[in-house]
Amino acid sequence: AQNRPRLYIIGQRVSRMSKTFKFPPAEPRVKLRDILDAPLQGPRRALPRARTGRRALRKATLKWKKRGVDVNKSWVVVDIMSSPSRSSSMRKCLPCLTASRAAAGGHWITCLHRVLRPAELLRAQGFDPEVVRWRGILTERQLGAAVGNSMTQTTLAALLERLLPSVGLL
Repeated sequence: AQNRPRLYIIGQRVSRMSKTFKFPPAEPRVKLRDILDAPLQGPRRALPRARTGRRALRKATLKWKKRGVDVNKSWVVVDIMSSPSRSSSMRKCLPCLTASRAAAGGHWITCLHRVLRPAELLRAQGFDPEVVRWRGILTERQLGAAVGNSMTQTTLAALLERLLPSVGLL
């Protein structure tokens, strides 16, 4: 027998003896524009370097064109790091960042014609780029992998705020 208390999961409640845990309310959505750096001035026509990325972008462009969306004027985010058959795209929303995707530059923003920059990757996970000191310590690829491997700060803070009191640690 171990001395650890048992946790019982019932629906969305985790109980430990008489104390209960309730999931925090949904966090307010952050607009994609708010995490991105200011767009470059003037038209910038670029394509992903890798052939796989160009094919994934072409597939997403056709998908959104059928829905009446001009990807050059709208905030469409495309996963260009996976094969076109597995690639996905979302409008006005950033898909989950994984370590491998973020290490490769993150996702493609169609109206900006580029992938996410390091500061944008940090903001997407709730980090302040002005506070995180990574230059000269990590390469952009290493930073991307670390950011993609992290958990969004606001989500983690909300969970810990509810979890710690429920197990008697606060």
